[in-house]
Amino acid sequence: KETMVRDLSQSSEDKSGKILVHLLDEETDLIKRDIAMAIKRRPDCIELLIDAFDSSFWTIKKSAAFFLASLGEKVISPVSAYIKNHPDQDLFWPLETLGMLGSKGGVALKNLLKKLPAKDLGAGISALGNTGDASYFPFFLSFLKDPCWQFRKAAFKAISRLGKRGVAPIFTALKNRKLVDDQIFWLLKCLNELSPYVNGKEILPLLEHGEEEIRLQAVRVMGMCQKNP
Repeated sequence: KETMVRDLSQSSEDKSGKILVHLLDEETDLIKRDIAMAIKRRPDCIELLIDAFDSSFWTIKKSAAFFLASLGEKVISPVSAYIKNHPDQDLFWPLETLGMLGSKGGVALKNLLKKLPAKDLGAGISALGNTGDASYFPFFLSFLKDPCWQFRKAAFKAISRLGKRGVAPIFTALKNRKLVDDQIFWLLKCLNELSPYVNGKEILPLLEHGEEEIRLQAVRVMGMCQKNP
């Protein structure tokens, strides 16, 4: 395969580019790196990688997403256009790509969420967490009380992806007595994921909550916090 990749990288034919993209399914890191370098040298690099989102192979889509994200903000516009123009496709990895592109990618992604098909909205919400931008926390919080379980789970993933930045807004929200029980439950699940950054003493008031599920979840978080060094 190394010889094949080398030969393909020296060819400017359209067909060679498509073959290189198909080889993104390669599991060997060294060969995958060579494939990535060969694709990046091509003038149609971005177009080839975006076309990879049409692949039926999940691993190819994933590799294309990470390679696109490594190219920086110049891919935001073409990836956004792909999402707009392919509502019938599985948009998980294109959405993840935008989430990996920092604040500008996050702005593009947030704007796209308004028009996303319902089937992809959950993926879009969780992808927004990839930005690591805690300013999106109120947006995620609103979905923690959504009637749709998939959207609540997506918001949980998004907040958990904020890492340490997500802890302070979670505790600020928990002090707000206007939260519904679903929001409290999912915020505690987030704290469970973020337990290395959590002070367990701040959970104590929730051990007396009226809902048993919330009390149990609070106990779980306390238990995880006690495992921290």
